Amino acid sequence: MLSKRFLLVVAIILGVHGTRAVAQAPRPAAPKEYDVELRYRIQAGRNDRLKQYFAFVKALEAAGFQKDQGPDDEPDNPTYNRMSGKIASNKVRELFRSPAVKSLLIYPAGYQLPEDGDTPVKVSLELSSGRAAEQQRLFADQVREQLKDLGFREILVYDHRGYSRLVGTLPASEVPSLFHDLRTQPSGWLVPARPAKELPAPLRDALAAVRIAEVTPEPEGTAPAKELPEEAPLPAVRRDAATVKLSDELRSLLANAEEMKKARRIELLLLQAPREGEEWSQPLLRAAPQAAIEGRVGASVTAYASPEQALALAGHSSVIAVRLPRSGTPVRLPLGDAKDANTTALKSAGLTALHAQGHRGKGVRVAVIGGDFRGYEALVGKQLPKDTRLLDLTAERNSQLLPEAYPKDEETRGAGTESALVVALAAPEASLLLIRVDPAAPYQLMNIMRAINGETPRSESLEARREDLETFRQITASKWDMLLKERRVLFDSPGSADEFDDDAIKRKQRREAHKEDVAKLEEEEKAYRQALGRYVKLFEDLRDLRRVQVVVSTLLWTDGQPMDGSSPLSRYLDDKPFRSTLWFQPAGDTRDQAWVGLFHDADGNGVMEFAAPETALKPERWTPEVNFLAWQPFAGAKQLKLPEKTKLRVSVQWREAHDAAFLRAGEDAYQTPLATMRLVLLRQRDPSGKALPADEMEIVARAVSTPLRIANADDASTYEQVLEFTTESAGRYALRIEGKAPTGTRPLGAPALAGAVRVGELRPRVFVDVVDAVNRAAGRAVFHDYATDEGTIALPGMAQRSIPVGSASANDRPRPTSAPGPAYNLALLPKPDALAYDGLPVAAEGKAVFGTPAAAALAAGRAAVLIGKTKTNEMGGAPAK
Repeated sequence: MLSKRFLLVVAIILGVHGTRAVAQAPRPAAPKEYDVELRYRIQAGRNDRLKQYFAFVKALEAAGFQKDQGPDDEPDNPTYNRMSGKIASNKVRELFRSPAVKSLLIYPAGYQLPEDGDTPVKVSLELSSGRAAEQQRLFADQVREQLKDLGFREILVYDHRGYSRLVGTLPASEVPSLFHDLRTQPSGWLVPARPAKELPAPLRDALAAVRIAEVTPEPEGTAPAKELPEEAPLPAVRRDAATVKLSDELRSLLANAEEMKKARRIELLLLQAPREGEEWSQPLLRAAPQAAIEGRVGASVTAYASPEQALALAGHSSVIAVRLPRSGTPVRLPLGDAKDANTTALKSAGLTALHAQGHRGKGVRVAVIGGDFRGYEALVGKQLPKDTRLLDLTAERNSQLLPEAYPKDEETRGAGTESALVVALAAPEASLLLIRVDPAAPYQLMNIMRAINGETPRSESLEARREDLETFRQITASKWDMLLKERRVLFDSPGSADEFDDDAIKRKQRREAHKEDVAKLEEEEKAYRQALGRYVKLFEDLRDLRRVQVVVSTLLWTDGQPMDGSSPLSRYLDDKPFRSTLWFQPAGDTRDQAWVGLFHDADGNGVMEFAAPETALKPERWTPEVNFLAWQPFAGAKQLKLPEKTKLRVSVQWREAHDAAFLRAGEDAYQTPLATMRLVLLRQRDPSGKALPADEMEIVARAVSTPLRIANADDASTYEQVLEFTTESAGRYALRIEGKAPTGTRPLGAPALAGAVRVGELRPRVFVDVVDAVNRAAGRAVFHDYATDEGTIALPGMAQRSIPVGSASANDRPRPTSAPGPAYNLALLPKPDALAYDGLPVAAEGKAVFGTPAAAALAAGRAAVLIGKTKTNEMGGAPAK
């Protein structure tokens, strides 16, 4: 018996793509009978030709071919090489038993080509095969180019069956040309001026490049395939160096004059993270004076600016990309019925016994970080501890230091409030601090981390508020001086004794106006004192975070930031570990939403394969170059169709090695990545295969912009490309990635010695998510064909010193939504660190909360109880009865 190793070697020698088990996609039933035109070749003298011709016809008739009446001199005339007839569809290939048959042109019986010769007709072409994989691909490319002269237009995506098949449309008048020797076409193959020996191989030696040309008219009522242009230009957008740095969604706003002026939050990505004490914000503000810098995390800067100002900021040499910020709001699983609540969660976690012994988290400070704490006030002193309070960091972004309003929707209880309720359920006597941050402002989360670590709270927003207050104080003092001088003139100097004198009347009016100015200034000063008090309180609350012992942060990011542990948020947790604080983090409800793997392109066609060459294909799949999506509702079985009007965001992220010498030289030579990656979203036209072949796909969306560089180091950079698309109708969709791996580490076009070329490994991470609120509340988009556990852990859960928590059901099994981990490119650091129960009955109206945020909150509450128990034991206290 041959070993697997031997077979693998043989596969590599013969061409690995040709050894993959090929699955057949469902296809419509063939017509019962075909009209056939065949091209044959009999090379013989007159007498021998007669003998061979009659034997040939007899063999065809034995195969079931019903020959049409031909010319009378056909048997002995060597110029005839074509004949027509009919044959049953299941007998077509038997015609090739005769070696004289070179090619076939088949139609459904009774079909007539359109009278208008320019009308496109759909054809499926089976090419001659049997070559090594690379030669077969080259042969298909040559045939494709030759057919273009006839007006052939290939459909975009289909099963090429090892490059032995072409599918497309051809003008009706050119369909008979498929019968001809393609080497004799006008583009210059076998013509008298060009000897055969000069023709390129392997087409040079192919007498019949197309073996079977089948006309396959589409059924009536079938919607035509969409034709998406190769490059879809954004309207009215300049293509200069600054515009290239903008993300697709931000660049699209430049075409709208009204949107151009609207200020919104944006995110600037800098070439390098500024060093401590380095002045970096003022140069940016000089480029766009009306913009406001709010905060920074590493090289990521959050600003408030219009798209017009964003374009000006993109023109600064220190900025490598500008985009709209990504939200860290986690998926919120639907509330469950009370009967589905995990009533044994506290007992199974050991908390019931601890509570009975008096260990309930007393004296332990727990912080819950989230973006929505609506409805918490009504629960204080009931389901939440009496000393529960809120620290709202959104207040630092306005001059009055007032919390920003929540979105206008129907929510009455925020997700953060539910997490706080879970903590209180586990540790009912712990002191709770609710910290509200904007999920789209990661710098606020970094500021919390620093404050917990004892660092002085700082952000550009806080500094701006301090400057605002100081400016207001100075202006107010100046106004008081002016009013005091005016008072001396109006009240201290004598006036006219005649109260009806014109000067006396004017003086009285001025005194009344003066009193109004004083009252107005007093109101302004009162507002200033209140704002000053809020500033001092905010600053003190931030400094007081060093006393927090347990943190559960419900914020998580699944894309937009480096997901391999190099993000500043995760690096801070590892590089500056907390002295006495535990940081709990949801692992994320993202199972099956990620794919991570090496970039494979075994056949060299510029399309990434989601599986290694030796991997067998799944049923009804014909290529590893497409990864079908599916819909996983939060309640119910997985569905292969995505719902209509579902807005998807697909991202591909990768880190590639660079030559540090070019960065040290002061050049920004890697604005464009060395790897080429482009996301393409496909739609299966007829999944059933009843009307159309199931392998025929249409492109519904394609990323058109250059990938954004989201992180930069001396010897490597991280890039990300994003494609957002809303499904027009329910259907089966799949992802395809076009591109090539880098061939070195030096910039494109830079010379390099052949022996000194280094090539880094390309290992992308692909992630799919739903971003519209309606469908996001109902389910998830997942990869159906190729999904990996790696790459599912959300940021900052990949940090070694964070504690990412997955969710488990009452039977101690992980929930089907819970991210299994590990994180991207951190396979040797298993995550999540723990599983905890969800399905906790803390929601309103007897509902239960599910998901990894609830599980992380329960784990944090349990930690608070254990910390309180340890303190009690160290103090020698007796447990309460």
